Amino acid sequence: MKNSLFSFFAILLLGVGLFTGCIKDDFDEPPIDGTNPDITTNATIADVLAKWQPGQIVEIKDDMIFSGVVISSDEQGNFYKTLVLEDETGGIRFTINSTGLFNKFPLNRRVFVKAKGLFIGDYRDLPTIGAGKGTNNSGNAIIERIPDVLIEKYLFKGKKNEPSPIREKTIAEITIADVNRLIRIKDVEFEAGALGLAMAESSADANRTLVDCTTNTMDIRTSRYSDFADAAVPDKHGTVDAVVGIYSGGMQLAISKYEDIKMESDRCTGGGGGGGTGDWTLIGTSAIVDEVDENFDALSNGDDAIITGWVNGTDIANGRYWSGKTYQSDKYIQASAYNDNNSTTHSWIVTPGVTNFGSKKLSFRSAWGFGDLSTTLKVYVSTDFNGSDIAGATWTEINPTVAQVSDGEHAWVESGIFDLSAFSGTGYVAFEYTGESGSSPTSLRVDDVVINATGVSAGGGGGGGGTGLTQVGDWYMLGTSATVSSLNEHFDDVSNNDDYNKTGWLNAVKDAEDGRLWVGGTFMDDKYLKVSAYQYDKPTLNQMLITPGISDIGSKTLSFNAAMHHHAGDILQVMISTDFDGSDIGAATWVELSATLPGSAQSDYDWVASGSIDLSAYSGTGYVAFKYSGTTTETTGYHIDDVVIE
Repeated sequence: MKNSLFSFFAILLLGVGLFTGCIKDDFDEPPIDGTNPDITTNATIADVLAKWQPGQIVEIKDDMIFSGVVISSDEQGNFYKTLVLEDETGGIRFTINSTGLFNKFPLNRRVFVKAKGLFIGDYRDLPTIGAGKGTNNSGNAIIERIPDVLIEKYLFKGKKNEPSPIREKTIAEITIADVNRLIRIKDVEFEAGALGLAMAESSADANRTLVDCTTNTMDIRTSRYSDFADAAVPDKHGTVDAVVGIYSGGMQLAISKYEDIKMESDRCTGGGGGGGTGDWTLIGTSAIVDEVDENFDALSNGDDAIITGWVNGTDIANGRYWSGKTYQSDKYIQASAYNDNNSTTHSWIVTPGVTNFGSKKLSFRSAWGFGDLSTTLKVYVSTDFNGSDIAGATWTEINPTVAQVSDGEHAWVESGIFDLSAFSGTGYVAFEYTGESGSSPTSLRVDDVVINATGVSAGGGGGGGGTGLTQVGDWYMLGTSATVSSLNEHFDDVSNNDDYNKTGWLNAVKDAEDGRLWVGGTFMDDKYLKVSAYQYDKPTLNQMLITPGISDIGSKTLSFNAAMHHHAGDILQVMISTDFDGSDIGAATWVELSATLPGSAQSDYDWVASGSIDLSAYSGTGYVAFKYSGTTTETTGYHIDDVVIE
């Protein structure tokens, strides 16, 4: 028996030895970077671009097959539902109704495209391939996104980590032939006025301007939804790797990731650590306007005050700027030396330049708090300030009424109407704070700055809720309700980002006196209302935009146009009430109307018609409301326009 077992194992081992002796030592493993599909190309991107007819959307009917290398990435959110490919002949943009494209199509992956059946057109002059031809509410042709389920019908994954097609150029060397191509822009820096800013605004996409050492410029466009929207604009000199784009005739750049900006050298145009000249560092970009009416309601508590057209500066190294401040529902700007690491705090904030300055009047409010008010607020005027060189300008101190010790802490003091007729040309007003660091230094506050023909506010100011709201129950409202026989509202009188406040309408937010309201929006010549919960500082954003009451509502129909962007939930409803009393939103009965609203199937910012909504089921006086219900994760932005009830 033992001999039999021995013989069995001997034969087994011999067999194993013979078997293993026939096996190759190195197995055939799949390439790390993958392989290209068994697809033969017969065209280049240039061949496809030859089909493009600017302003037209054309079906690709030929059996065209081409490949390109991925040069865009949506991993950090700056490219949205977009894929850009480049080959040796050119580049092309794809509009695709899918996010997280970087998972399938990472940077430098080769992608093969079977283009037959797709359409080539343009988006704001940018050559683009999509799935079909549609129309927006204005009747203009739009190119529709490739649905997620059809991606694999047209786009085929190839090898990863192909050589990047990036080429190096100066700003001056970039031409229209570089659109949809990846370029390393060399010898550039951000203009001084952008230093100290974030790459995008908290409530809006933003352009930040690159400049070379000979004043050639080009804008970088950054989405407010990108991961680096809050990142600081770099203050050094170097290179930027970006995809060249075009928008309504103007060339611009877009980066895939913040790391595509490589700036480590000294600047050639001055600044650094903030814009400005001499010993001053500035944040904000100066502008020239016809008048100023600023209540600072758009500022966030504790943030440096960055206001369109204003310049905020200090001549102390690592010094403090004027900042936004909120007390209860009141918003204003404040400067303080409290707990400053520097022994002295010296801060200026300068209004936009105002034309025909001598015909204008100035008014504002000021207050002080804490300490002994050793140095009161100083106010100056300059008519030779160039928007950046505070030290080089001539500043004349003026003497409007400002808060004094005798007024007491925290008490607002009116400046009175200060005549500016002693000056001419374009004038700038500056507010100066000087303080010494310590345990209880004085803070100075300024609010409601007006420079116009009367010195009296016309009710303007930034958006964002705050003062002037009436509370009824859980709702805070701006405006006063009224009853009309019909409505035909196109919002042509709104200002961008200003809270909407028009006679007869109610603009309301729930549970937050400092909550976000519907605000005006402008793009080119178009004006509308807009709302979004993106980066809202509370867990929910519940809003109602309520039309005036419409008498004999049952004889009317409703229509409007709506658009959405960055879809994250269907969170807009259209409601109607016939028992609303014009003030108590919570006590009224609201019924949802059936309206066509934009959703995930639509392209961003494309207008969608609501259709004609019959209101014959209702009687008496009716109020129509646009109800927005946002959260920290449901943040879709909406635009509303052309509200007609007749």
